[in-house]
Amino acid sequence: MPYRQREGFTRKLSSCIPNIRSADYTTLFRRIQQMDLSLNVNSKIHSQDVVVAVDSTGIKATNRGERMREKWKIRRGWIKVHAMNDVETNQILGLEVTDESVQDNQMFESLIDQTTKHSDKISVQQVLGDGAYDRNHIFNYREKYAMHSGIKTRTNAARRSHGSAFRAESVRELHDLP
Repeated sequence: MPYRQREGFTRKLSSCIPNIRSADYTTLFRRIQQMDLSLNVNSKIHSQDVVVAVDSTGIKATNRGERMREKWKIRRGWIKVHAMNDVETNQILGLEVTDESVQDNQMFESLIDQTTKHSDKISVQQVLGDGAYDRNHIFNYREKYAMHSGIKTRTNAARRSHGSAFRAESVRELHDLP
């Protein structure tokens, strides 16, 4: 929400709730810029191998101009939240916020870097993800850091290596399951 809208929102809210003063534009801007948005990771998971799940979700920012977007095929108004969390403790280890133009697989390495940044002892053992992360560069990255496969591959995926031997091996293992 833009700061001017936020200022109007807090003014209207303060008129409904007695004894609450509204903050002006400058105060809101300064306070938001000083906020610490870093993730605090529980020390319980620092000493073990971690299985993480990665996914993203979209949040619609506004409904205004929906007809024009449909008419002119303009894509605007979505915010994507990319998250990586520990499967066992459900603690968020990595978080990125982008617009709708950024694909899920482009944020994978950034989320892994955030996860491993919390501690030198943390080791990602396996990554679970949906078909949006079925890309050669992701499989190559995971092979480089010895992470087990857990990403859903396409049902018609090739069993031979076309850019990632680790992906082809994962596809063969999936097809050989009973």
